[in-house]
Amino acid sequence: MQTEFRLPAAFALIRIGIAHRVLLAASVAFLQSPAMSQTTEDFVGNWINVYPETRAITRIVLTKSDEGSELIVHGFGACSPECDWGEIRIPFTGNPLVGVYDFGFKTATLTMCLASPGLLFIHADNIFQDGRDYVNDQLFHRDANPPLAGGDASAFVGDWFSLYPEDKDLEASQIDTIRILRTRISAVAGNLEISVHAACQPRDCPAADGTATVVAAGNPFTADIDFRTPEGVSWGNFKFTFQLFEGDLLHVTGMLWENALHRAESPAICYVPPRPSFHRSDIDGNGVLNISDAISLLGSLFLGGASSACLESADTDNDAAISLTDAIYILNHLFLSGPRPVAPGPPDDPCGPDPDPPGSVGDLGCESYAACR
Repeated sequence: MQTEFRLPAAFALIRIGIAHRVLLAASVAFLQSPAMSQTTEDFVGNWINVYPETRAITRIVLTKSDEGSELIVHGFGACSPECDWGEIRIPFTGNPLVGVYDFGFKTATLTMCLASPGLLFIHADNIFQDGRDYVNDQLFHRDANPPLAGGDASAFVGDWFSLYPEDKDLEASQIDTIRILRTRISAVAGNLEISVHAACQPRDCPAADGTATVVAAGNPFTADIDFRTPEGVSWGNFKFTFQLFEGDLLHVTGMLWENALHRAESPAICYVPPRPSFHRSDIDGNGVLNISDAISLLGSLFLGGASSACLESADTDNDAAISLTDAIYILNHLFLSGPRPVAPGPPDDPCGPDPDPPGSVGDLGCESYAACR
């Protein structure tokens, strides 16, 4: 980057050790890079929803780009005939992956995760222009027949947790949904006793916990679950189907909604925690961009000052490293009409997350940023 800007005299001597610090920053970025436990080949295939009555994605075709660095996602929705969503391309960054379909009237953000070698899990955030927002979880198989688990009904016994356990805040939504976040199944005198905890939207809907007792049968089985409010008032009795797949994955469907859960002792590999929003270049996090931000950054780099609680905010040019050039970038923007800090932009822009994929080399993290809370 070329610039004629000169640092104030107070910083003219802050040059010793720059090469060492840049090398250290590069080493930290390398250590933070994700372990690629899957390759594009593991995702490639024609994935079919295990729930034939789905009202969401019926199948999704994943192919890799010619150079192998991207996945091409081709989705199909539940219409008659089948709705063709078209293709999107996303960089391959490991497991899970995130892709966004923008249909104009809504966006569908898909978090795609290999839950087992033969099962693909998708959590979809559907955000509409008219407020019909909803989220749903779906499970897909790659083979002609879904890989059901063997064994008797005792295989269902245990504690199960959603592959995507976050209770999304969609209180303004006009769509009623139930998502089972966890369930406990116990074997008692030849029966299976089931208790579930569900999240529903809108957030003030009364569904919370449900119970059922069924005769221990085979795989799958159905149960009429009695949902009650926290005050014990019955909200309704709904039929759910419990189906166990290879890889210790429990699929629960009811009221045309789909749920996918893993055993409590299994790792929650499919959940991506919500990404914090921030402003670029606001080093001190006070919601204002001025010369104090550049001074704070220089102090942390060369004088032992405190680092920003949001490293991404300090990475002004988003080059995956925090260095002297970030401070120069700020000063150049403030006093020489230089370019604006990159997305999500400075404090006079809306708050936003880091555009780099989660876990990528460019994702330096943001522990906290008060101005966007």
